[in-house]
Amino acid sequence: ASPMRAGATSSEGRRRGSATTPLPSYEFSGAVDRVFRDFASGGSELDGRSFAKLCKDCGLVNRSFTATSADLVYKKVMAGKNRRMNISEFYEGLLHISSQTGLEPEDVEMKVMNCSGPVRSGTQAEPVRFHDDKTTYTGRHAA
Repeated sequence: ASPMRAGATSSEGRRRGSATTPLPSYEFSGAVDRVFRDFASGGSELDGRSFAKLCKDCGLVNRSFTATSADLVYKKVMAGKNRRMNISEFYEGLLHISSQTGLEPEDVEMKVMNCSGPVRSGTQAEPVRFHDDKTTYTGRHAA
């Protein structure tokens, strides 16, 4: 048998902290839909990686709400469902973020609405003399 804390029922002993607080009801605006579509690459569903990137790029990730917290919110919303999040599940995820961070749903909505879309960054290659400088070509490739 698993160890239990004093006063806990058997289901509470196995899953500590599983008590859920009711989510507030809130109606999100259409501007949130635009950001959702941007991160869904024009599609209608987000995967977990895209949801975490949205949270990071919109400024929702900080010391108290980490990237791991975003993954956990995604898993909580998607429990027992398919792997991709639709817009209504996204709204539910934003409400979970609101309750975890202590922000009002309006503040979470403003952060998402002010997001300009996914931040794409890549590595810039250094110039390579023998490749980029055609005067150093030898053999049949020399001009």
